[in-house]
Amino acid sequence: MVDRALKACGYTMLTASGGTEALSLVRAHPGPVDLLISDVLLWGMSGAELYGRVRQLHRKLRVLFMSGYSEEVLRQHGVSPATAPFLRKPFGAPVLIDKVREVLQQPAPMLPSR
Repeated sequence: MVDRALKACGYTMLTASGGTEALSLVRAHPGPVDLLISDVLLWGMSGAELYGRVRQLHRKLRVLFMSGYSEEVLRQHGVSPATAPFLRKPFGAPVLIDKVREVLQQPAPMLPSR
C-alpha cells in the first residue's frame, strides 16, 4: 500500500523487504534519498539502526517510522513517537500521503561535520 500510494503521487520509491536489503538498495541508488519510511521492527536490523546507517550516506535524510507495537516496545528499539515522525498502524493512504508531505516540508536534520 505504501509503495502504490506514494508512486501514484509521483514519488520515486526504493522498496525493500528488510533492513539489509534496504541498505543495499540505497547504496546502489545513484541519486539522493530524501526520506526513509521504515517500520520500527525489521528483518536484519531495527528501523532506527537503518536510519542511522542510511543517514551516514545521505546526511540530510528525513525519516518516517511506522508500527503497530506499543510505545514501550518502540522505545526498546530506539524510536519514540513523541520525538520522531511516526504513523501508528493501521493507517490509510490519505494519512500516509499527508504525513509524507509534512515530513518532507520540515528542515532536513544535519549531522555534525566529519
